[in-house]
Order: sequence, then structure tokens, then C-alpha cells
Amino acid sequence: MLDVRKLIPRIEALIKRADPKVITERTFYDAASNRLYIGLVKGLRKTEFTLQGSHLTSDHQEETVRLIDEALGRLARLPVG
Repeated sequence: MLDVRKLIPRIEALIKRADPKVITERTFYDAASNRLYIGLVKGLRKTEFTLQGSHLTSDHQEETVRLIDEALGRLARLPVG
């Protein structure tokens, strides 16, 4: 079982390391589906993405970083609003 209290700050640190100007708006862990829902904001742009439980272990950190980078790229391409 995942320790969500330790997991969320680690994911937020990976996001801050990738782009220090991004604000993590919300994080929500759903134990039933074993997913972490994350909302990101940068200026007037906002996006959400999901990490599956398998991505949250330390064995899959490269995959987690890749998914975060994809979400940040999507955030940069979104129209303002």
C-alpha cells in the first residue's frame, strides 16, 4: 500500500524541479482506482493529469518524470483561459 502522505510531496517536488513557476493546484489520491489526480496552474493556464499507482513507486521514476514533462508541455500549449 502506498503512503500518500510521503508520495504527494515527492511528486510536487518533481514538478517544481521540472518547472519552478508551476503551481500544483490540487492533488487527490483515489484509493479505489489507485490513481493520483494532479491539477497544475501556470499563469492563466490550467491542466490536469493522472498518475497510475504503478507510476508512483520509486522503480518507475523515469516514467513519472516523463508524464510530468508531457503535462507541462501540454500546459504551455493550452490557450489562455
